[in-house]
Amino acid sequence: MWLIRGKTVGDGSSDGATVTTVSRGSSLLESTLRVGKLRLRHSGQWSCKLLPAATSDGRGGGGGGGGQQRSVDVLVVGSTTKLCPPRMTETPRGRYSWGAAIGGHTVRQECRKRKEEEDGGGGGSVTHEMAHLLCKEGGRWAATANVSQCGYTSRVSGSILLFGYLCAFVVLARCNLSQGLVASQ
Repeated sequence: MWLIRGKTVGDGSSDGATVTTVSRGSSLLESTLRVGKLRLRHSGQWSCKLLPAATSDGRGGGGGGGGQQRSVDVLVVGSTTKLCPPRMTETPRGRYSWGAAIGGHTVRQECRKRKEEEDGGGGGSVTHEMAHLLCKEGGRWAATANVSQCGYTSRVSGSILLFGYLCAFVVLARCNLSQGLVASQ
């Protein structure tokens, strides 16, 4: 049985789909779904569900792998759908290649982040995080990718950033300390 978004489809329905099944005895070998003309309404999760084989009294539940299901998400892109073209971005946290995307969707891809060992001995483990880039409704990419979860590609870049944070902290601490002295006089 074929389903789209949980509703049965196939021969005789108004969705323009036909189902062809090949079986040997009581065993289903193959089920093929064909859609004559794809329309935007065909977007959604399509599922092929194997029903339980009938028992000798004609009821379901006789075994045969019943209840197994495979699904695929289908997105039909219309002629008016806005697409973002493929794009490359390069940051201190890596170089990213973004494929074409549909307007209004955020594209994600895996990036690496090195976690330094707590003892400071170098090395460390690598975790897999996500980089994000928004394809806006009008088919234009956002100005920058969100790579905040990703690690720096060189230790120098990471060190410079940490040094900058340290300097900013020292300046803020001095400002707070001097303001505190002025207020107490």
